Amino acid sequence: MNFYCSYIQQNMLVQGNVEKWVSLTNINKFSVKKLPIPFFKYVAAEMGSNYMDTIQCQLVVNLTFAQNIFVKALQVIMDKETVEKQVFSNTPNPPNLLKKVWRS
Repeated sequence: MNFYCSYIQQNMLVQGNVEKWVSLTNINKFSVKKLPIPFFKYVAAEMGSNYMDTIQCQLVVNLTFAQNIFVKALQVIMDKETVEKQVFSNTPNPPNLLKKVWRS
């Protein structure tokens, strides 16, 4: 993961411009038992430790009803800035998807 992100920063971004990344994760209605939780934890730790200033927002789509309720409960204890950077939805196309990706 670190190699992938470093490669993007060094070779694919326009030099001199501030680039903000949008992370899109499609849960695809998987049950919690089938989700690759260790991989998600690794990616979250890597992005939080090394790339926090480059993240514009994180979009997680196709959550199950129970997963959506769990996320809403967790957002109560999260700081405001983190909550504003995240969009969780039980549909594949949340209404504010394009607003988070394209500001115009």
